[in-house]
Amino acid sequence: MTFVPLLAFWLIGLAVFIHEVYGYKINLKETEAIVILTGGSGRLNTGLDLLKQDKSESLFISGVNKDVSLDEINKDVDLSDHITLGYLAESTLENAKETAAWVRENGFESLRLVTSFYHMPRSLLEFKFILPEVKIIPHAVFSDRFKEKDWFSDTDILRLLISEYNKYVLMSLRISIGLKT
Repeated sequence: MTFVPLLAFWLIGLAVFIHEVYGYKINLKETEAIVILTGGSGRLNTGLDLLKQDKSESLFISGVNKDVSLDEINKDVDLSDHITLGYLAESTLENAKETAAWVRENGFESLRLVTSFYHMPRSLLEFKFILPEVKIIPHAVFSDRFKEKDWFSDTDILRLLISEYNKYVLMSLRISIGLKT
């Protein structure tokens, strides 16, 4: 009996989450830094395009594979002086910590966070918890697969959204009790 209200609460939360992630609007206001979280398609190209468009003078890529070099990332236009690679992060929390060290070292007060739309709520929550003094503008990346009108009939997409929502809920609980880990 007590399971039904919990399930209803979880389903309502999931619906709100899905509405939120599909509702991100792009704000092209210039920031002091751009941060890309590796892992999803289109993130790297989006961040590099923003740098080329002079939306910032500094770009940090968090969670880079240790075997990837700046030359591999920076192929078409030489932006090496503006790009820093972070090799330490393997999770969203580690992305936030790695980025926080770079942001504080450079004295930045604003950043544009580039990640996949479904990853944005959790990333924003984590980054705002670790960097409360920094203005963070979300820049959600939508791959073509997620732009389709019948995305809800794709079980892989639904599984991804449910998984990300569950991670978001758990992270919210962790933050609400004040654990930075």
